[in-house]
Amino acid sequence: RGRTRAQFDIDDRYFGRSYRVLLEHRLASSSVQFSSSRDSSTSQRLTLYQIYFAQFASIQPNPALRDLLVTDFLRAQNLNPNAMVSGGFLNTAVTVQQRHQLTLSYAGLRMAASAQAFASNSRVVDAAAINANNQNTRQWGYLANASYRLTPTASMALTGSRLVTQGTATLGGSNLHSVSLSLSDQLARRTSASLSVRYSVFTSATDPYREAGITASLSQRF
Repeated sequence: RGRTRAQFDIDDRYFGRSYRVLLEHRLASSSVQFSSSRDSSTSQRLTLYQIYFAQFASIQPNPALRDLLVTDFLRAQNLNPNAMVSGGFLNTAVTVQQRHQLTLSYAGLRMAASAQAFASNSRVVDAAAINANNQNTRQWGYLANASYRLTPTASMALTGSRLVTQGTATLGGSNLHSVSLSLSDQLARRTSASLSVRYSVFTSATDPYREAGITASLSQRF
């Protein structure tokens, strides 16, 4: 049995008309969410915790018990609950951003997956920050994450993302691709270990680079 939620808000602000649209449909093991907004806030990014907390509402309506359920689920799947599942434009000045975003998530007995795609258009409205180079900043990108529980204590996760910033008349564009693979295992009741590899390619006219990294960790809880 599915549950559908729709939310519409519209307002007149100092920068003009603002709006926020949210459409969400949840099933027992999956959910889909579409959002569109125009606001001075640049934050419409979601964490993995927020996505699965909303999805698990049909399983556990009690918020306190659902918090424990989501936390345990993400820990078992070797997923960072605070991981942001979308990129976006960050600016210290006040900006107006129009953003469209589609989020899909799935949680099975041994596998969990999430995917998010977004497109945004931002412009600075802070008078102190506006200068001759101030232009609209257009971005789009996606992020996908899949994890699989190999054993009751071990799991692996694969993450891929892309963030594209379109060039303007005065500023060059950029393209960032990134992929990572991690493996973790609960060695003992209070001891866990993880190994992850990461590869990124950043393409731009001024400062392109390629980056590869391997990270290993051993943690002990007291």
